[in-house]
Amino acid sequence: MNYRFVKIKENGLDYGWMLEVATLEELIDWFKVHCNSIARGIIDFMRSEDFEKVIHGEVLPPINPKKIANHHHVETAYGSLAYMYTSLDGLNDEPKKFKYLDMVDRLTKKVTDHKLQCLLEGYTLYINKVGGWFPKKKPLNNLGEIISEELIFPEYTEADIKITQWEGGKHFYAKIGDMDVVWDGNQKWITEDRARENAIKFLNKIYRRY
Repeated sequence: MNYRFVKIKENGLDYGWMLEVATLEELIDWFKVHCNSIARGIIDFMRSEDFEKVIHGEVLPPINPKKIANHHHVETAYGSLAYMYTSLDGLNDEPKKFKYLDMVDRLTKKVTDHKLQCLLEGYTLYINKVGGWFPKKKPLNNLGEIISEELIFPEYTEADIKITQWEGGKHFYAKIGDMDVVWDGNQKWITEDRARENAIKFLNKIYRRY
């Protein structure tokens, strides 16, 4: 499947590169990728002081003194939403498992419901790389477009490549933004240099420019 990215400038505002979403299939594909950002937000919240205050009413010292305690507030947009939804009046008396299920449900609805409704009403959606978006029915003044076989935003560069390795693991993995790098059918490599090399190849090959 191909995805269309457009560089938009409207009413004097430069929005940069945005994904154009005109079908339900495109919206589902975007959500699958963007779920990584939601998951990171939930993890950010659960590792923060704010999470401990919601659960225990105070920040507890670490059980293992060698490990760093949670002494930071939420640092991501979705982490802030997770904190807000978990702290809402009416949720505090619920069993913990239902409170967190409700929080996750609220987060996913926040991300998807309005977009889906606009799509069904005939709007085209324009979504930036951090999830900001707006709907439009009339054509936009775009400064260029890129057709990509992968759902990854054009402004990413080699500086955005992240190489990771599981603790105790032997293989290295590469990400560009929220996208896991897969090259020649492989998603893990035996050296960090090989992972980065294939991530660069991936970045250079995914766009067809018009």
